[in-house]
Amino acid sequence: MAIIDVGSQPDAPMLDVNLGDETSFAFADRLAMAGIPFKFATGYGAEVLPQKFAGTPIVAKPCAM
Repeated sequence: MAIIDVGSQPDAPMLDVNLGDETSFAFADRLAMAGIPFKFATGYGAEVLPQKFAGTPIVAKPCAM
């Protein structure tokens, strides 16, 4: 999260929802507060997203880049 605090902004972050013992939702909150658009990557579907992130783009896993 420090990268947002120092003024550098990622261009197009994609956040994996499941980070093992935690999720990326706190980081998503920070990106949203900074006005940085982002998307989630998940194999679980939109139902795992909190309501506040409804409408956020989702990339279904597995995916190829």
